[in-house]
Amino acid sequence: MKLISFACLLLLSIQASSHKVLTMVYTTGMTVEGQIAFSDGSFAPKDTSVQVFKNEERVGEVAVDDFGRFVYQAVTPSDYRFHVDMGAGHIANMQVAAEDFSAYTEVSGADNLSESAVESSVYTSATLEAVVAKQIRPLREEIFALKEKRYWMDILGGIGFILGVFGVAAWVQSRKYAKPTS
Repeated sequence: MKLISFACLLLLSIQASSHKVLTMVYTTGMTVEGQIAFSDGSFAPKDTSVQVFKNEERVGEVAVDDFGRFVYQAVTPSDYRFHVDMGAGHIANMQVAAEDFSAYTEVSGADNLSESAVESSVYTSATLEAVVAKQIRPLREEIFALKEKRYWMDILGGIGFILGVFGVAAWVQSRKYAKPTS
């Protein structure tokens, strides 16, 4: 009876963790991009609303696409919070700090440069950041997809560990009640 109860609890815990909300958010210049998915590999439903807060004041709202992605164009570098509520307890909050808007930070020694040189260096920095972001986006998405994926070997290893612990406990228990042979 205890084994059946244990198996039922194990199955319930697997079901409960299969819908954990996973989030990813990053900046490219003044553009904030993010993705929302579940740990079972499915994405947030299309047109799910993501509320945008700047210093705890709501400043906008964006919707996710078919792949759980959203894009928000920030106006000024600041601390932003992205909140999504997909119902049934599936709530996520993502943070972006003002420092993450790196392409728009001041250039050191800008007082000694002409205005066109400063504009050129910021443009070059922003262009370089956009190119790098475009190249690493597939890597970020792959890591995001693998973050909570469970493999059969992981599951079988966990079951084997549990059976091993019970085996050691049974062996210790049997030694306790074993009669000495002398």
